Amino acid sequence: METHLKIYRPTVMRYLFIVFALLTACVTKADSIAELVTRVSSQPEWRYGIYPTIDLPQSAATNQVVEQIFKTTAFYTDAGIQSVKTFKILEIRQVYIPASDAVPYIAVLAETDLGRKIAIFRLEQDQKKPYWWSRVYDAEPSAHLVATQLRGAPASGTPAEFPVVYVLLFSGENGEVHPLVYQTFDSQDMELDMRNLIRHGDIAPGSILHFDPKPDLARPSDTQIRAFKEFCKKLGITFVVSKTN
Repeated sequence: METHLKIYRPTVMRYLFIVFALLTACVTKADSIAELVTRVSSQPEWRYGIYPTIDLPQSAATNQVVEQIFKTTAFYTDAGIQSVKTFKILEIRQVYIPASDAVPYIAVLAETDLGRKIAIFRLEQDQKKPYWWSRVYDAEPSAHLVATQLRGAPASGTPAEFPVVYVLLFSGENGEVHPLVYQTFDSQDMELDMRNLIRHGDIAPGSILHFDPKPDLARPSDTQIRAFKEFCKKLGITFVVSKTN
């Protein structure tokens, strides 16, 4: 009997350990929808700004509404402004934003050709005609730092060139893209703004900041890029340099 227990006890313990590890992973797995709801619930003006009006009846299927939302919403990408062409719904959930709101929204997590997105929408009972209000967010929040030239500014050098500037693009609390322009990469103003944007929730902790250099423009030195990458790491975001052709 003792031999029998010695043989099987480690196997049972190993099995229990594996089950515990799997359950822990499921519990601690990031919930993109819950994280988004928590973030925008703390921002009273999250509904402000321009949004597409989806003219579909109340009886429209969720898939139909989501399709129209993606068709009418523009996204900034490395290839320019684009809209979603293909998508697959991964999860549908009712949410309250904020929690005290009596009327729920529908939150849809979808895998798209432009990355994983979360669409938030609900039917608004307008006096003239009901319509679907909507907003779309990245499931994995991100921002872009784009290198470009200040057109129309005094040119300098030989041959003469317009000055290079860096544009920080981020989605505010209402989902609209906001630009901040800097003359110098990793300037004190840029770092100050980054701290404030993260503190106010405009750039969420855990976000990815994509640096989009242009192959025909002078780029920051490797030392500058490493220093800024370390600065972003301390803020809890990841700095990634996009590939150039």
